[in-house]
Amino acid sequence: ALKDYFYLANTYMCTGQHDLAIPELIKVIDTQGSLQTQAQWYLGLCYLKQGDREKAVETLESIQSEDYEPRVAGLLQEIK
Repeated sequence: ALKDYFYLANTYMCTGQHDLAIPELIKVIDTQGSLQTQAQWYLGLCYLKQGDREKAVETLESIQSEDYEPRVAGLLQEIK
């Protein structure tokens, strides 16, 4: 079920429906599962697409993954 939420969110994002993707990504993040970091990244991107820079920065800064560190740092530098 967790992957279903994640893939549904990605489908919404691909079709430009970021407002529908956000609650699905939050469900994934709240479960603290293996897709949590990826969901946080995509949630940050959704907030950016919606023009909510503050929530985007907050979400991206909450990512605790060395694998995502370069991407997060680069994006934060662009939007701050």
